Amino acid sequence: ICRSLRTVNLSCLQNVTSIGNWFLDDCPMLEIVDLCSFEKVTCIGDSFLSNSSSKESSSLKTISNISGLRNVKSIGDYFLLRCCSLVSVDLSIFTSVESIGICFLSSCLLLEIVDFCSFEKVTCIGDMVFLSYCDS
Repeated sequence: ICRSLRTVNLSCLQNVTSIGNWFLDDCPMLEIVDLCSFEKVTCIGDSFLSNSSSKESSSLKTISNISGLRNVKSIGDYFLLRCCSLVSVDLSIFTSVESIGICFLSSCLLLEIVDFCSFEKVTCIGDMVFLSYCDS
C-alpha cells in the first residue's frame, strides 16, 4: 500500500504497451494521475487505479489526461474499484475497447454521470458493473 503517494507523473513512459495488474492499486491518498503518454497501451490489467484491499477509500476525485489510453482494447477486472471520492471520469477516449471486466467502476458512489456512448465496439461486459460496497 502506498499510503502517502499523491501525484504520479508518467509522462516519460511513452513505450508502454500493456498495463499489468494492480497498477497504482491501494493508494488512498492519490489525487493526480496523468496518463497522456500511454498512447501505445492496448490492454489494462486488473485493479487499475483501484482500492481493492485498503480499508480507506481513494481520494481520487477526477481522472484527467487519459487521452493516451485511446488505443485500449481490453479493460481488466476492478477498473477504478472503490474510488469512492471520484466525481468525474471522461470515458469518451475508449472508442477501441472491446471488453470490460467485472466490477467496472464499482463503489464509485459519487459519480453522477457515466456515458458509455464511446464504447461502441464492446462485445463483453463483466458482472457487477457499478456494484456498491464502499464504507460511507
